[in-house]
Amino acid sequence: MAKSIAKSVNNWIAKQSSKLLLFRGGFWEIPYMSNSPEALVSSMIKMGFTSHKPLKQQIISKLPFIKGSFYYAQIEKGLWLINSQLVYRANINYINAGEEKFAKDWFLLNLTVYGVQQKHSLINGVPQTNCAWVLHKPGTWATNCHFKSAEEQTFTFYFHRDWILHQMKGNGLLVNSPICHFFNSDANFDIWVDTVADCRPFFSGITRNFVTAESRDNDANLELRKLSYSMLNYFFTKYELNNVSIDHFKVADKTRVVIYKVEKLLLERLTGRFPGLDFLTKEVGISETSLKINFKLVFGSSPGLYFQEKQMYLAREIILQESIKIKDLAQKMGYQNASKFSAAFKKHNKILPSEILQQS
Repeated sequence: MAKSIAKSVNNWIAKQSSKLLLFRGGFWEIPYMSNSPEALVSSMIKMGFTSHKPLKQQIISKLPFIKGSFYYAQIEKGLWLINSQLVYRANINYINAGEEKFAKDWFLLNLTVYGVQQKHSLINGVPQTNCAWVLHKPGTWATNCHFKSAEEQTFTFYFHRDWILHQMKGNGLLVNSPICHFFNSDANFDIWVDTVADCRPFFSGITRNFVTAESRDNDANLELRKLSYSMLNYFFTKYELNNVSIDHFKVADKTRVVIYKVEKLLLERLTGRFPGLDFLTKEVGISETSLKINFKLVFGSSPGLYFQEKQMYLAREIILQESIKIKDLAQKMGYQNASKFSAAFKKHNKILPSEILQQS
């Protein structure tokens, strides 16, 4: 098996050498071999723009416009985890370019946690943060674009078909889980947004494990397995609670990139009023009707509601981290009336901003 993977990777590298780092549509394109975790890791190591630390199982980018590294580990047979911690200095689009003849038996579950660096801090250095889950069937891939100045962490679980079947039986993670309907459906992938505050308790330990472990010894691996199962449990529970619909995300790749650009415009303007549909449509060159329909398909809500949700989560982070009066925060968020701001805050955070201040 190892020889087969090595041969496939070598063939893939030879084919992709002329396609590395093409610049198209405003993005640098980087081919991505996602057939299996072993193939992915091997192809990344053999790229000319990475260095490798085998003991830490860490791959470091040497590209000037991607700063950071990837960590990888086999949690158990049929289950791998890859964690990337990157800062983008240019627009990057990862292109799925797996070997067609290579076996496609691996599902991917990816959580991306990202924030946008600002030349001037939003409010006393409090950053924007957001996160999204993507679940892929073997051999499929959703548009994977990353904008200049983005700081991102990704947590990608690879699980084999046999691992999934095992988890569906007995006392496995997937017994009676609604997600089994996705595995048996015709859909290729699922994608939806989450909140960083909810996810952080599950992924922060994984990050710490990868960064601090000098080698992937038994203790480090046992801890990582425990942390990984906790995070997967969170995901499966969240999937059931959110009643995620695969029909919401059947959007063409070109359209999805445009919608991501709209989201970026919104996230850059959270400390102010909603910029308006006219502004958004002119900036990205899309009709208002198309914007409304496709934004809801991708993110599950209208641009206005999505903007308010992210704005209120940011407001909560500001209150928790900084000493600020509610009326001053309301003004910074584009609200002339502190009462309306407090009502919007409670709608999304289930608590009044004044109550958070009283608790602190």
